[in-house]
Amino acid sequence: MRAGLLKHTIEFWTKTNTRDEYSGFTEEFVKSFSRKAQIKSSTGGETLIADQVFPVYTKDFVVRYKSEIVETMRIKYNDEFYNILSIEEPKFRRTLVIKCIKIVQ
Repeated sequence: MRAGLLKHTIEFWTKTNTRDEYSGFTEEFVKSFSRKAQIKSSTGGETLIADQVFPVYTKDFVVRYKSEIVETMRIKYNDEFYNILSIEEPKFRRTLVIKCIKIVQ
């Protein structure tokens, strides 16, 4: 992969469990690391959940291989968060294609 294609900086956030004041656990995401990425494609659409229409936005991020990237992480790009749907490895231990869906809040 050519380095000139990796124009965008994305952040990877990991889910952690923290104990709250009632001795329960609360899930929250904390920043793990940043990577340079190429954004290959993005699509949009709508989905119907509980009789309500919600917008759906997807993006593909291409990054250099890093074994710590897993599907339970989130990606932050342009102050928006994306859930990772799948991670593909088209070239063995060279690049990762991360398919994501935007979190609409």
